[in-house]
This record gives sequence, structure tokens and C-alpha cells, in this order.
Amino acid sequence: MTVFGFTAKEWRESNPELAKNTNIRDHADLIQLNVLANLESLNSVMIEAGTSKEKRFEVLRKTAISQYKRLSLYQEQKGVEE
Repeated sequence: MTVFGFTAKEWRESNPELAKNTNIRDHADLIQLNVLANLESLNSVMIEAGTSKEKRFEVLRKTAISQYKRLSLYQEQKGVEE
């Protein structure tokens, strides 16, 4: 939700033909995949620490925005192609 703006289920419902053979991650760009991997790790740490679902979502949302901005800027500066 924090990376793509919708859940995997919502994506499948909106893209039934694509969902037959692929998943949402197959259509993600490099930055989205990096942010997603980082968020999964952070979420795991917060779950172990007993952080509430609401607080985790808030932290993950803010982290996703920050990382996406920084990685996008880095990509622009370095001229990295996806």
C-alpha cells in the first residue's frame, strides 16, 4: 500500500488480464522494488519490537516517501536508467 498506493488485491482486481500471469512487483520500477525491500525489513523489525499496526503504517509511509524521493533524485543525478 505504501509503495504502490493500493493493495495487491486491488491491483489484481483492476488488472485481471495482467494478474493471470504476473503480479504487481513484476510491473514495479527499480526504485519501487528497492523501497519495497527496505520497507519489508523495517516492518519486520517493528513487528518484533511490538509496534502497533497503526504506528508501523505511519512510519512505513513516511519512510517510503523519503526513500522514493532520495532514490529518484540519485537516479536523476547519476543518469541511471531503469
